[in-house]
Amino acid sequence: MASEPDNQGVALVDVGDIYRAHAPALRRFALYLSGDPALADDLVSDAFVRLWTARERVEMPTVRGYLFVIVRNLFLKHRRRAGQQALLDENLADASPGPEDRARGSSDLRVVMEALATLGDVDRAAVLWVVYWRMARRLSAS
Repeated sequence: MASEPDNQGVALVDVGDIYRAHAPALRRFALYLSGDPALADDLVSDAFVRLWTARERVEMPTVRGYLFVIVRNLFLKHRRRAGQQALLDENLADASPGPEDRARGSSDLRVVMEALATLGDVDRAAVLWVVYWRMARRLSAS
């Protein structure tokens, strides 16, 4: 693993060498954890991205353990997220009315309101009182 001091005296880390040395073992570990080759590849890739962003702080004697811990933590984070997601039942129907029913209901309401507008004040009050009384009885029965 080639590392050379830069201008500030900090050793530069060759992530390519680290990748070639540790990626196969990391992928086997990630595949063991997840059982999913695509997820294992993602975990290993994300681990090396995190190594790349923290390369100034990487200590070469512990880089392998650091990568394994990152893969494990990423896998656990993935499991927590997957546990929070629920599959939707495709057979579960939405109980709310669809757009056609809402449009029809709106049209029916408009017709009723226009018919009520043609009635006199006393007749309109009588019709509304009967509707109110029936709705109140229906609600109290249920």
